[in-house]
Amino acid sequence: MAANVGAARDFMVDILGFRERERVAGDDDGLVLASWLSVTNLSHDIAIVPEPTDMRGRLHHVCFHYISAQHLFDVAELAKEGGFAIEHGPGRHGIGGATFLYMLEPGGNRIEVMGDPGYMIFDPAWKTVVWKASELDVGAAWTGTPMPDSFWSYGTPAATE
Repeated sequence: MAANVGAARDFMVDILGFRERERVAGDDDGLVLASWLSVTNLSHDIAIVPEPTDMRGRLHHVCFHYISAQHLFDVAELAKEGGFAIEHGPGRHGIGGATFLYMLEPGGNRIEVMGDPGYMIFDPAWKTVVWKASELDVGAAWTGTPMPDSFWSYGTPAATE
């Protein structure tokens, strides 16, 4: 989560060599609101999303690849049997195209389990896919129900000294 998504994206691209694969931009002003970047042929290795509070250093989620979309249902059943609440999914993202399941682990971190990685990029002339802010709900959840409010606001708090 970043206070200034555009500046964070520019750092990742200009300094660390990432390529922007997809972006959400303001409908009217084109301001960068969220960015998906990679250094591999995956649709993204990291995503930068806006921080909706005055806090800094919060984590939205980490993601683990779990082979196939069917495995998401296996994880969902295991989570239910273990008493862990599922935040959202299984579903498929419009942005990146990956299948997903979101839950909170016991430490309070949001975990995404990805069933398949969505599309892969092999074209060196790939052009960034730009979504409008008004399309974000569909970009976040192409199939299934819309993301819950917690998805847009919750982040693991930064450590304090």
